[in-house]
Amino acid sequence: MTSNNGLTPLETETIATRVFRQLQKAIYAGQLKPGERLVEANLAEALQVSRASVREALYLLQSKGLVTTRHRRGTYVIELSDADIRDIYSLRILLETYAVRLAAEVVTDEDIEHLQKLIDDLREVAKLRKHEQIVDLDLRFHLEICRFARNKRLLDTWRSMESALRAFLLLKYGLYDDSPEIANSHQPLIDALRQRDPDKAEAVLRSHISETAEHVLHSLEEEKLVENIDQTKPGKSA
Repeated sequence: MTSNNGLTPLETETIATRVFRQLQKAIYAGQLKPGERLVEANLAEALQVSRASVREALYLLQSKGLVTTRHRRGTYVIELSDADIRDIYSLRILLETYAVRLAAEVVTDEDIEHLQKLIDDLREVAKLRKHEQIVDLDLRFHLEICRFARNKRLLDTWRSMESALRAFLLLKYGLYDDSPEIANSHQPLIDALRQRDPDKAEAVLRSHISETAEHVLHSLEEEKLVENIDQTKPGKSA
């Protein structure tokens, strides 16, 4: 029921949030596979909730980069190919290395301390291996670098990739867990910004982004090899 002022009752929002959490957990656990179609009616029946609650949950999942909606075809669990990853990270390197060079010339002490606080927070959640929170803080750190560049068009372009980046980083934790090293891998970039050294900041950031992408691509290739070996074992259908 909707009140006269048009606000949605809290109970409905709570149900949608619970559906979101359950679907999110299923995606993380691999129960809902990359590329799998999510049908509102089927999910509503399975979870014993309204289709409106499922629809809202799917919007939340899309905002997190975990599902994608294809025109007239439905909603699917996000699936990134090797080519997608390379395209995303090639553009990311171009944007963020330019951003960090600009930021190194204008960044304030207050800006740097803000970045340091994000990494300190990242270090704490990484100890608990809370992957969703790790990804949130990781993305916020890189978003802030783009913001400190004081270039609105650059920032808007980076934001347009944020959902894909989130999906990539969540995929990474399904392949390998670098939680113990994640905070320390960002610290050299802050140190370069403290020195107001654009060349060093660019080199550190380029290496950081490239190594992450190549590590994920290598892990994906190994996973595919294992799957192919399993499929060719006796008793496995071709």
